[in-house]
Amino acid sequence: MNGMSRWYATVDSNPEQRLLSSLFYFLMFSVMEKNSFSWFGLLVKLFGILIAVMVIYWVGTKVHRYLYHEKGDWSYYQRDISPNLGYWFEDNDGKYIYRLNDNRIIMRGLEWLYVSDDDDQPLACFSKGGKRGFLDRNTGEVVVEPKYKHAWLPSDSLAAVVDWDNKVKFIDCNGNIVIEDSTFVYEIDFDYQFENQMCVMTDGKGYMGLIDRQGKWVIPPIYTSIYPTCKNGYWYLEDAEGYEYVADNLGKLVIDKVSKDVDVSGDAICVTYEDHTMQLFDFDGKLMVDFAYNDIENIKYGEDEYGDEKPLGVCRCLKYEAGDSYVGLMSPEGRRITAPLYNSIKGVGPDLYLCYIGYSEAILLNGRGEEVK
Repeated sequence: MNGMSRWYATVDSNPEQRLLSSLFYFLMFSVMEKNSFSWFGLLVKLFGILIAVMVIYWVGTKVHRYLYHEKGDWSYYQRDISPNLGYWFEDNDGKYIYRLNDNRIIMRGLEWLYVSDDDDQPLACFSKGGKRGFLDRNTGEVVVEPKYKHAWLPSDSLAAVVDWDNKVKFIDCNGNIVIEDSTFVYEIDFDYQFENQMCVMTDGKGYMGLIDRQGKWVIPPIYTSIYPTCKNGYWYLEDAEGYEYVADNLGKLVIDKVSKDVDVSGDAICVTYEDHTMQLFDFDGKLMVDFAYNDIENIKYGEDEYGDEKPLGVCRCLKYEAGDSYVGLMSPEGRRITAPLYNSIKGVGPDLYLCYIGYSEAILLNGRGEEVK
């Protein structure tokens, strides 16, 4: 018995093994009953015990694996969604959430789960049974049962959801609907998330505007494209005719109806026009620089196409580069002589320039920007 007690202690590591060892002892004692002893009967019973133990062990193993995560640290199949919970997403083995402290599986049958990179964001969005819901990423508790057709991660503490009526609503982190408007119609492949306290919203007719956290239109839905700039609180807008705009969070257009291109940097708004000229504006829409460009360089003359011949000298005017890498002539004093209308400029003489329109046609200009016939 002492030996058997020691053996029992070595396998008593979890409830499943404890059950298996108890059944094993029960079957062993039944085999050793003296009144039913025979060698043939003993062999039959031992064989039956072996089969029973194998079946019980197999069932116990399956049950244990169903209840506990035992996959090891395979980073390409799992990730931590909080300090308390992990997510396993290997397709062949199903997707589930488990506790990190004891590997106990707490939710199965997930189709996908997303969490924000912001650790302070409390909710995770998940899909189960073809429906979307939300859970607490720290406890695993379901905050919003999976019932929505579409859902997005919360942003600025509000999460967009789409019910089966195809209307966009917003809920808070407790699942309460806080923004609801029948004109907010869902459009496929569109992200409804707040940024800088504003959210791009569609009207169901192919147009976009901006709403605030109360669901009010700050910028009306008359644009075909809206997205945030690198400057917090400012937005790019484009209408159906291709004109571009820049607006602030109050709905004020600081750049109005530009036909070419608008670029917002950290210091200014750069506007490029159809003739490739560029101007810089501040964030109130006030003109800062009338003649803006990307680069300037000297123009040499006297060398052949491949630069094999030694150049005879440097031309009087400079070449500047502006929008879309087009170039123009600049005076030595930094005054714009021509708009940047040319693909390239080659020096012909001390103050004579061959300006290429495209890659084959060219015109000859003097230092005043006048065409030389």
